[in-house]
Amino acid sequence: MGADQFRPPFVKAMCRINHFKRYSIAIISLSFLFSGFHLPGIAKPYGQSSTERPKYFCGRGTVISIDEGKVGVTIEHDLIEGFMEAMTMHFKTEDAEVAEGIKPGDYVRFTLKDTTEKTRLVYIERIERPSNKKHKR
Repeated sequence: MGADQFRPPFVKAMCRINHFKRYSIAIISLSFLFSGFHLPGIAKPYGQSSTERPKYFCGRGTVISIDEGKVGVTIEHDLIEGFMEAMTMHFKTEDAEVAEGIKPGDYVRFTLKDTTEKTRLVYIERIERPSNKKHKR
C-alpha cells in the first residue's frame, strides 16, 4: 500500500495528467472564478446582488413640477450619460429637504442615487441656464 490510498480520487486523476494539462486546467479554473462566471442555481462569488454599492448619476434639466410635500420632482432633463436618454421624468426625493429652494421653471443640476431597489434624487441645485441651450437628445 502506497501513499495513493490516502489521496482522494480527483487528486489521483490529476497526478496522471501531464504538467501542461494540469496548469491549463488551473488557469482556466481561475479565470472562471475571477470573471464572475456562475452556473444557474449556484450563488455567484463576486456577482452583483441587492447589496451592491449604489451608483450615482448627474444630470441637468428644467424643473417641470414639484410634488406636495416635496417627495418628488418632475424634470425635463438632458441625456444622463450611462443611465438614461433625454426625457421628462419624475424622480422621488430621498427626503423633502433635497428640493428646498427649487421651483418649477428652474434650470437645475441634480444627482441621482441608483440601487437595485430604487432610484432617488439625492441632490438638486438651481444653476444658470446655458445661453445656447442644446439638449443632448
